[in-house]
Amino acid sequence: MEPSTSTSDDHQIMQILAHMSQQQSASKSKSRVASPEGSYKEVERRRRETINDGINDLKKIVPGCEKNKGSILQRAVQYIQQLKEAEGSNIEKWTLEKLLTDQSMQETKHELESYKAHVDVIEVENEQLRDENDRLRAEVVRLGGARAAEDPPADARGGGDHKRGHEEEAGGEEEDEYARSDKRVKAGP
Repeated sequence: MEPSTSTSDDHQIMQILAHMSQQQSASKSKSRVASPEGSYKEVERRRRETINDGINDLKKIVPGCEKNKGSILQRAVQYIQQLKEAEGSNIEKWTLEKLLTDQSMQETKHELESYKAHVDVIEVENEQLRDENDRLRAEVVRLGGARAAEDPPADARGGGDHKRGHEEEAGGEEEDEYARSDKRVKAGP
């Protein structure tokens, strides 16, 4: 039994039953107004037609019906009961699925909030490391400028090779400190 067709079938059955009820009440009201002579037969014929039309409509909708009217009505009752039971179990299933989905959404929301908090902490740490890196770079520049002012020109010392070696050593230390600072920023906490 398919859930989508059961809903439409149930709706059609309800329409047929309502239609039959309307036709029967219309027949009763006409029979009261009409004269008792020949109209009784006409009223009875219309009533039978209405019932037969309703039974034929049920036969088209309800699966597994036989040809006789009694078995069609019995099978229609069984089918309606099955639809009601299926509806009840579907409601239970959908309610459970909704609860599980809501629970999963809450868990996901909490995880997202946790990740956002973690990202905020990392951003603060990253900003602190940038500030420290800027401070260290300024310190390196300041120290490099102070050494350059203290060191006499290479010609005055008399040994250009010696001076170049000394600058390379000092520059190497500055580069090492600068490279270490960059590596810490890139690597993160």
